[in-house]
Order: sequence, then structure tokens, then C-alpha cells
Amino acid sequence: MATEFGKTFVGDLHAESFPGRSPSCDLAAVPLLRINLKGDTAFEQPPMLEMVVADFEQSVVRAAQSLAPVLTYAGTEPGVVAVGEIHEETRPNGHLAYVQFQEDCRLHPNGYKTSLKGLARRGATQLSFELLLALDSVATVSIAEEILANFDSLDIAALTE
Repeated sequence: MATEFGKTFVGDLHAESFPGRSPSCDLAAVPLLRINLKGDTAFEQPPMLEMVVADFEQSVVRAAQSLAPVLTYAGTEPGVVAVGEIHEETRPNGHLAYVQFQEDCRLHPNGYKTSLKGLARRGATQLSFELLLALDSVATVSIAEEILANFDSLDIAALTE
């Protein structure tokens, strides 16, 4: 959308069904994918860019903190037999925070579930995403890496034409 200062774009994607993905003990909880992409060409230069960077850095700090309620909820879910610790990884192209749970029920015997939050920034364009999948953390992080790689290759200039 063109404004008097530049061009703004926002995109949201929310999906709750992935064919072929194994179910979780809590069918209402997984799978889940949320992606948010936002940017504004008016914020590509200082001092506005500095505000975007500060906002992004605060989002990184809050990413792991936002998983704390997930730990509390997971501890009360039937079928969850172990709740892992929150892990954070800073990547060259983004930041990931995630926690893995072990489940054991009829639908998902000796299975895993992972909740992940991811963030990335290129200039004033920011990507945030959430995954909740009935997969172990290695497989979930692999999917997150694909999302980050796609963001790296995104033609941002084309979004503002």
C-alpha cells in the first residue's frame, strides 16, 4: 500500500492442517503454522531503521519468554510425559526459540511435539513465525531453517512495486 512516506506491506498466513503429518495426543493443538511478514520502505533509512532494529531486538528477547505459558500448558496435557527446556539459537539469518515435549498416547506413542518461534529481519522488513508440530525439535528446526532460507531469497523490492 502506498503512503505519503513510502510503501507498506503486511502479509499473514495461518494454517492448521498438514497432510501426512502425524497427529499429536492433543488433536486440538497441532499442527499449527503462523507466519507474519511486514515492512515499510519509509523505515529503510536512519533514524526510522533504528526503531525497527530496536523493535526486532525486543521481539528476540520476548521469543523465549513467550514459550513459558506453553510449558505450563504442556505440563497439564494428557499424554505429555516429559517437557524439555526452552532452547534459543541465533542464526546468521534469524533467531529461533523452541521447546520439545515427549508424548505417549494411542495416537502418538513415544512421540514428540515441538513449539517453535522464529524471527528474521532484512532492513525494515520483519518476519515472525510460529510452528507447533508433532515432530521432534531437529525436524521442526529443519522446517524453520527452510522458512528462514525462503525469507533470505524473497524479492522484497518486488513487494513494493
